Amino acid sequence: MRQIKKITALLIITMMLFFMISAVSASGTQSFRDFEGYFDAQKTASLETLLRETEQKTGLRVIVVITDNIGDNKSDSAAERYAKQLYNVGNPGILLLVNNDPLSRWNYIYVHETDNIFTSSRINRIFDDIIDYKISGDVESFIRRFCHQVVYYHEQGPAGGLGTSTTIIIAAIASVITSVTVPLGIRARYKIKKARCANEYLIKESVKYRQKSDTYIRTRVTKVKIESSSSGGRSGGGGSSGGGRRG
Repeated sequence: MRQIKKITALLIITMMLFFMISAVSASGTQSFRDFEGYFDAQKTASLETLLRETEQKTGLRVIVVITDNIGDNKSDSAAERYAKQLYNVGNPGILLLVNNDPLSRWNYIYVHETDNIFTSSRINRIFDDIIDYKISGDVESFIRRFCHQVVYYHEQGPAGGLGTSTTIIIAAIASVITSVTVPLGIRARYKIKKARCANEYLIKESVKYRQKSDTYIRTRVTKVKIESSSSGGRSGGGGSSGGGRRG
């Protein structure tokens, strides 16, 4: 009787481990989720390494999801909601939905709190660069090129600004120029001259003071805006956004 119980317990444990392994192999890691089973184990491991390297270079969560079924609703907005729901982490990051659903094909990039780095225009440029790989069926190159673009735009910094390295170089050059030119300018402008007595500039009894008065010919008003706690404004996190392309 005891042996039967032991065998039963071992069978239950074995079945649980089997289902756990199956779930992991179907979905991949937290960053790479191949629900379709599109890639074999070797390709999956290679892409997982690529995503980890991309995360290390950018400090962002970088997630790729591959699926051939987004649900009963096949609309573009449904694909977008599907992608947003799969980004289940609170950290700043970006998610690429590789949509192989034959009734949808709406690929989507979801961006979460990336400080205006991945704007709508930049997402469109990313798709311009990578969508042909997806259309031709080269999903691996589609993902690899996406990761390359994520690193590239992260190095560029927020849209409308300069990249981090460029800003440092410009600041260093400006500092050197300022430290050299300012002292020379001051020296050229203010030359030391021999002091003279004020009486040298006056002719004796040529100036007589009779009456003094102050007359104001213009008025200056300075206004300072005082921010209140109720003032509205956009949060500094950058918000959430995204963009899609069919392919």
